[in-house]
Amino acid sequence: MAVHADTAIIGAPAALIGGEQRGKAYVYVRANGVWAQQAVLTANDGASGDALGRGVALYEDVAIVAGFGAYAFTRSGAVWTQQTKLLQSEQNWRGAVGYDGRTAVVAGTTGVYVFARGGVAWDQEAKLVAAGATYDADCFGCAVAVDGPSILVGAPYYNGYAGAVIPFSRDGTTWGIRDALNTGGGSAQELLGWSISISGKLALVGARNADGQRGAA
Repeated sequence: MAVHADTAIIGAPAALIGGEQRGKAYVYVRANGVWAQQAVLTANDGASGDALGRGVALYEDVAIVAGFGAYAFTRSGAVWTQQTKLLQSEQNWRGAVGYDGRTAVVAGTTGVYVFARGGVAWDQEAKLVAAGATYDADCFGCAVAVDGPSILVGAPYYNGYAGAVIPFSRDGTTWGIRDALNTGGGSAQELLGWSISISGKLALVGARNADGQRGAA
């Protein structure tokens, strides 16, 4: 789920279309304190097992919706339209996404992909990887967040499931890792980096199993 101002988007990755589990995302808008459904977002080339809606991100009139594929939708008035499918050599998206109005971040199984929006065009700007952290072993990219020149990538299985967060920063259009893996001093199996949010100089990082498996941030 993602919210921006008076718009919310909620993913439904198990939703059926034509009897097939393709997935959807529902858009709601608030007016005078009342929320009402505005649109249902589906992929033009959707197929069974896509699980669209596993990840959603929203900023103003642009939504990024991900499952097996990642799609950008735009709103004009009250009408939502699929603008593009974010394509590159790897199609096996996992669903973790972020978007801040300029930059879209989508996690895959071999790295985290960064796209820059310019009008109706989306260009892949980078593929983020970190030495010592992979998707298979560390769940690198299980959570992502972006704000301006900063991207945070979670790796909750890193270091015996203690977890880690890897910060990246942008210089012009070049992205690079900013610091070494940050485990935050967590203990084993805390799963730090399970969820992430960032705004300016502040970051909120979830640790699913912290505090006796009660969870903490």
